[in-house]
Amino acid sequence: MTRRPFVAAAAVAAAGLVLQYAPWPQPWLDAGFMGWWFPRLTRVTARLAAGVGWSLSAALLAAWLLGLALCALAALVGRRRVGLGGGSRRRSGVGTGDVRRGRHGPWRPFRLALAWPAALLVTAFPLTFGLAYRVSDLKSAVAERKAGRSVDPWVAHAGGESLAYRLVAVLTATAPGAAEDHPVAGAASEPATSATASSVTGSAADLPAALRAAAARCVARTAGALRREFLPATLAPGARRATAAADAGLPAVPDRFKTLPAGTLLRGGYAGIVSPWLLEPHVDAGLPAAAGLAVALHEFAHTAGFAREAEAEAVGLVAGLTCDDPDVRYAAALSLARSLLAAASADEEREYLAAWPERARQDARAAEAAARRYRTPALQRATDAVYATYLRSQGGSEGLGEYAGGTALALALIGGGLAPP
Repeated sequence: MTRRPFVAAAAVAAAGLVLQYAPWPQPWLDAGFMGWWFPRLTRVTARLAAGVGWSLSAALLAAWLLGLALCALAALVGRRRVGLGGGSRRRSGVGTGDVRRGRHGPWRPFRLALAWPAALLVTAFPLTFGLAYRVSDLKSAVAERKAGRSVDPWVAHAGGESLAYRLVAVLTATAPGAAEDHPVAGAASEPATSATASSVTGSAADLPAALRAAAARCVARTAGALRREFLPATLAPGARRATAAADAGLPAVPDRFKTLPAGTLLRGGYAGIVSPWLLEPHVDAGLPAAAGLAVALHEFAHTAGFAREAEAEAVGLVAGLTCDDPDVRYAAALSLARSLLAAASADEEREYLAAWPERARQDARAAEAAARRYRTPALQRATDAVYATYLRSQGGSEGLGEYAGGTALALALIGGGLAPP
């Protein structure tokens, strides 16, 4: 009798695992989950995430942990009382072991408070985010369209500049202060105002609401365009046309992201996270503004239904580069340019960095300094091991290599003419 609630919780969790890993037909996943269910879910979650300026996910997690702590404290106090009164109980024939094994043992509330919320989270996961790993993926669709052709960002084509150096042109045109450093000939010289000055200053926590909303809007628009172009099966029939009415059938993206206290994620080597249950995007406040905005583009892409890391990275970069807000374009261009450095030789790196505007070099150094400031190597190794295991459990054979795959996918999309530069 006393074990029934725990057996029931285990059964609920098992149902969630079956839902996540059962071999569902691909059309069911594409049309049923992503085409029908997910847009309806995100209309609710986007409203919840945008409704408050603080992290709703963190508040709920804190409330759960507080409840567990109170239950544990009550259990410890209860055991102490049992120990103090043990003599009279033994004389009456009731030992402390009987109390612990009884229906109302002191640790029972703690175990229930741990088991049932955990079981419900496991069951909810496939319905809120998990099955997005199982739908048709953008990377395969783009690879099929391009028939194996790759894009080398360092090679110039048709007598023009290479993609890497076209990114430099975007950085130069959109870097904060570019309008003052390179005034248009014949234009009246005016001091920067709040309406024209860049908002990409300070830390990620300082980014204004309007800029956060612009990034979210651009991700939502790009996500819809890419689904229509490459993944129409993941859209409801009425959402496959590029009209305002059809856009209402696309997954909704919250118009803000939340910042977590500086170092919360950076200590483990990560910069952003999305709650897979509330689809609430978060960015570490320890990041400088430009880097934080680029991370936000990635997290917004997750909320649009691109669960795989490579897809979210590519969608975020393409969304940023096609955005109508110059600050968002700058953040995306800087992020992609920094990613290209990872595959550059020492000579290429020096030459490439020398071509960047000074502000871009400063922002890149600030992002690297923030990562070094908070990173805890032992914690990062543990976090990487756990997250790589999680990604593989969701079908990501590359593990953490998915992030590099996101850069390659973004280059393929840009090389295909779907995004500047």
